[in-house]
Amino acid sequence: MNIDFTKTLENVSKIKLGAGVVGKVSTVLVVYCVTLGALAAFSSEPLVRAGAIAAILIVVFPMLWRLINFADKNPQAAILEGAEFLVHEQMMVAQKGSPERLVDPRELVALRKLELTDIERKDLNKPETETPAGVPKLSEDAEGG
Repeated sequence: MNIDFTKTLENVSKIKLGAGVVGKVSTVLVVYCVTLGALAAFSSEPLVRAGAIAAILIVVFPMLWRLINFADKNPQAAILEGAEFLVHEQMMVAQKGSPERLVDPRELVALRKLELTDIERKDLNKPETETPAGVPKLSEDAEGG
């Protein structure tokens, strides 16, 4: 049995699964199938081969069915990872009742290079001596430890 694993691995490395629940569970299922498939392929015992195939069928197909149902009911949770999902939910809650979008992607991009005067460049290396407006000052004993 002569198998070219390098070509197979090149094709598999092109697959990009998402960071959400669907991507992570899909990765686990792929590893599970490859592991049991390799066990079945390299085993000479027919009972081990049948058991590996049965284990793949019993575990993978119900998991894929549940994964598709979950992704259908919760698309954001399916494709977004924990912190991304929380930010998305916060944005959705903040926007309830307002038809316009609160966040415009173009506002997040710097449109021009930041230009500083000579005085501002010199001030970059100096530590701040006063507390910025809106930030409460710490008491002496709080600063000490």
